[in-house]
Amino acid sequence: MIYNARMRSNFVIFALVTCLTVSAFAQRPAEPPQFSVPDINKRAISLVKPAVSDALLFGELDGRSIVVKVVVDSSGNVESAKATMEFSEEARSLAEQAAKESKFEPLLVNAKPERHTGMLQYAFAYEKMDWWGFGTMLASVHNFDNLSVAPVVEKLTVRWAEEKVRLAEVDTYRDVNERIKALGWTIGHFRSKLTGKDQWLFNAAIAVRNVTFWTLAQEGTNREELQAALLAIKPIVDSAPPEIPREFVGALKRLSEYKVDPAMEEEQLRRGLMRLALDLRNYPR
Repeated sequence: MIYNARMRSNFVIFALVTCLTVSAFAQRPAEPPQFSVPDINKRAISLVKPAVSDALLFGELDGRSIVVKVVVDSSGNVESAKATMEFSEEARSLAEQAAKESKFEPLLVNAKPERHTGMLQYAFAYEKMDWWGFGTMLASVHNFDNLSVAPVVEKLTVRWAEEKVRLAEVDTYRDVNERIKALGWTIGHFRSKLTGKDQWLFNAAIAVRNVTFWTLAQEGTNREELQAALLAIKPIVDSAPPEIPREFVGALKRLSEYKVDPAMEEEQLRRGLMRLALDLRNYPR
């Protein structure tokens, strides 16, 4: 009995030591790579961008860069990612997740792929849109079917990448009605996406261009349509955000109150509209 008890005791001690050894080995962090790459962004095969919200983009990230230290395995997959600490937990987490989903060229050392580290950099910059200018150009291509949409597409910043692709396709349409329908959809799309001052500037630009395009049209002015377009500006005047300069709202109001005289000569009508439209040149941005 004494022999058996000692055997059991020794076995328990051996098993405990074995478990502790295995546990310690399992928890041991992976050896740091021997090699590092100074500019790992250029080695990206697929660089996933952080899915940051507008609040983050317009707030703490605007004009800044998050640096993420990554460990890349011999196949180019990211083993681990750790962002620098000067940003919020949300921003760091999004950057780290994007880095982990990215893939890089394998690092070859003496023709052998090796694990390596690198400092991945995500730069953020909110590109401000000129919504008045964009709305004016978009309304122009909507009203004139002989204008290319390419200059309008160029107005869009990278934030609107999907819209850029869809809008660029309009130039491939051969059917005028299909083109008009697509451009009408685009106008409605931006109206629904924008808010506040941006939405107001876009809507105001569309409304004003629906008036001033008559001064450029080759055919005679449809005076009923023109008067309706002038009246459509009034609700926009009434809904002007407080940050819009009063002098600009006043100029918009004067244009909306223009009365089309059926007996007025065409040239006189167009000159009158253009004089009022000139007061809108210094629009708020």
